[in-house]
Amino acid sequence: MIGFEGRMFVEAVIAGAVAMFLVGSLVGLEYSYRMYPEIFRERRVDPISLLLAVLGWTLLAVSWMRSVPVGIWIAAFLIGYVVNMRPGYGRIETVLGIATFLAALTWLEGLGPR
Repeated sequence: MIGFEGRMFVEAVIAGAVAMFLVGSLVGLEYSYRMYPEIFRERRVDPISLLLAVLGWTLLAVSWMRSVPVGIWIAAFLIGYVVNMRPGYGRIETVLGIATFLAALTWLEGLGPR
Protein backbone atom coordinates (compact mmCIF):
# COMPACT_ATOMS: atom_id res chain seq x y z
CA MET A 1 0.00 0.00 0.00
CA ILE A 2 1.25 3.47 -0.87
CA GLY A 3 1.78 5.87 2.01
CA PHE A 4 0.52 9.44 2.07
CA GLU A 5 3.74 10.88 0.60
CA GLY A 6 3.74 8.32 -2.21
CA ARG A 7 0.12 9.05 -3.01
CA MET A 8 0.77 12.80 -3.14
CA PHE A 9 3.71 12.16 -5.48
CA VAL A 10 1.60 10.04 -7.83
CA GLU A 11 -1.17 12.65 -7.83
CA ALA A 12 1.35 15.40 -8.60
CA VAL A 13 2.77 13.40 -11.51
CA ILE A 14 -0.72 12.77 -12.92
CA ALA A 15 -1.79 16.41 -12.48
CA GLY A 16 1.40 17.62 -14.17
CA ALA A 17 0.92 15.17 -17.05
CA VAL A 18 -2.68 16.30 -17.59
CA ALA A 19 -1.67 19.97 -17.52
CA MET A 20 1.18 19.40 -19.97
CA PHE A 21 -1.09 17.36 -22.25
CA LEU A 22 -3.58 20.23 -22.35
CA VAL A 23 -0.86 22.79 -23.11
CA GLY A 24 0.54 20.52 -25.83
CA SER A 25 -2.95 20.11 -27.27
CA LEU A 26 -3.43 23.86 -27.57
CA VAL A 27 0.00 24.37 -29.14
CA GLY A 28 -0.56 21.48 -31.58
CA LEU A 29 -3.97 22.81 -32.58
CA GLU A 30 -2.53 26.27 -33.20
CA TYR A 31 0.36 24.78 -35.22
CA SER A 32 -1.93 22.69 -37.40
CA TYR A 33 -4.27 25.61 -38.18
CA ARG A 34 -1.33 27.82 -39.15
CA MET A 35 0.50 25.14 -41.12
CA TYR A 36 -2.51 23.67 -42.95
CA PRO A 37 -5.18 26.21 -43.93
CA GLU A 38 -7.04 23.65 -46.08
CA ILE A 39 -9.82 21.62 -44.50
CA PHE A 40 -8.28 18.22 -45.16
CA ARG A 41 -4.90 17.34 -46.57
CA GLU A 42 -3.74 14.60 -48.85
CA ARG A 43 -2.30 11.47 -47.29
CA ARG A 44 1.08 12.86 -46.33
CA VAL A 45 3.00 12.42 -43.14
CA ASP A 46 4.08 15.65 -41.47
CA PRO A 47 7.75 15.08 -40.55
CA ILE A 48 7.65 17.43 -37.55
CA SER A 49 4.56 15.77 -36.09
CA LEU A 50 5.97 12.31 -36.77
CA LEU A 51 9.20 13.18 -34.96
CA LEU A 52 7.30 14.64 -31.99
CA ALA A 53 4.96 11.63 -31.81
CA VAL A 54 7.78 9.10 -31.87
CA LEU A 55 9.83 11.09 -29.35
CA GLY A 56 6.83 11.61 -27.07
CA TRP A 57 5.68 8.01 -27.00
CA THR A 58 9.23 6.67 -26.65
CA LEU A 59 9.96 9.12 -23.83
CA LEU A 60 6.74 8.05 -22.13
CA ALA A 61 7.77 4.38 -22.27
CA VAL A 62 11.26 5.06 -20.90
CA SER A 63 10.08 7.51 -18.23
CA TRP A 64 7.29 5.19 -17.16
CA MET A 65 9.65 2.25 -16.71
CA ARG A 66 12.24 4.40 -14.89
CA SER A 67 9.67 6.47 -12.88
CA VAL A 68 10.91 9.86 -14.08
CA PRO A 69 8.13 12.47 -13.59
CA VAL A 70 9.72 15.22 -15.70
CA GLY A 71 10.05 12.80 -18.62
CA ILE A 72 6.38 11.86 -18.28
CA TRP A 73 5.40 15.55 -18.33
CA ILE A 74 7.48 16.28 -21.44
CA ALA A 75 6.08 13.15 -23.10
CA ALA A 76 2.53 14.28 -22.27
CA PHE A 77 3.20 17.65 -23.92
CA LEU A 78 4.59 16.02 -27.08
CA ILE A 79 1.77 13.48 -27.28
CA GLY A 80 -0.86 16.17 -26.72
CA TYR A 81 0.75 18.26 -29.46
CA VAL A 82 0.21 15.56 -32.07
CA VAL A 83 -3.03 14.02 -30.80
CA ASN A 84 -5.01 17.27 -30.75
CA MET A 85 -4.03 18.63 -34.14
CA ARG A 86 -6.74 19.86 -36.48
CA PRO A 87 -9.26 17.11 -37.46
CA GLY A 88 -7.77 14.89 -40.15
CA TYR A 89 -4.19 15.67 -39.18
CA GLY A 90 -1.85 13.78 -36.90
CA ARG A 91 -3.62 10.42 -37.15
CA ILE A 92 -0.89 8.52 -38.95
CA GLU A 93 1.77 10.13 -36.78
CA THR A 94 -0.09 9.13 -33.61
CA VAL A 95 -0.49 5.52 -34.73
CA LEU A 96 3.22 5.30 -35.54
CA GLY A 97 4.02 6.86 -32.16
CA ILE A 98 1.87 4.30 -30.33
CA ALA A 99 3.57 1.49 -32.26
CA THR A 100 6.91 2.91 -31.13
CA PHE A 101 5.61 3.05 -27.54
CA LEU A 102 4.64 -0.62 -27.62
CA ALA A 103 7.96 -1.60 -29.20
CA ALA A 104 9.90 0.41 -26.60
CA LEU A 105 7.93 -1.16 -23.72
CA THR A 106 8.55 -4.63 -25.11
CA TRP A 107 12.24 -3.90 -25.50
CA LEU A 108 12.55 -2.36 -22.02
CA GLU A 109 10.69 -5.28 -20.42
CA GLY A 110 13.19 -7.64 -22.05
CA LEU A 111 16.05 -5.73 -20.40
CA GLY A 112 14.62 -6.20 -16.91
CA PRO A 113 15.79 -8.71 -14.30
CA ARG A 114 15.20 -12.37 -15.06
